[in-house]
Amino acid sequence: MKRIISALLVLVFALCTLTACGGESIVGVWEGEEDGHRGVLTFNKDGTGSVAIDGVSVDTKWTVAEEKYLTVTTELSGTAHKFFDGAEFSVEDGKLTVKSNGTAAVFTRKK
Repeated sequence: MKRIISALLVLVFALCTLTACGGESIVGVWEGEEDGHRGVLTFNKDGTGSVAIDGVSVDTKWTVAEEKYLTVTTELSGTAHKFFDGAEFSVEDGKLTVKSNGTAAVFTRKK
């Protein structure tokens, strides 16, 4: 199980740092693909959500600061992990763009 979780974290990081664009609401379901791996981000109105890579999903919590900085966290084995930590984001024309570590990831709204 730890190997799956570790692989999921690596894939999410890769998905979130290897793409590129971007306000509408972030709430919804977003899909992206990188290096043949399908990623789905879900943001619920109550600040909960999920991150799924190739069908393996983890529950998350998310917050937005100053209407443009996104933090997404999950807890694995009692330890908090951040997928995004104050990453700048924008939503425009059905596209979610998250800029982190000098790169941008683009996701398309599904719902």
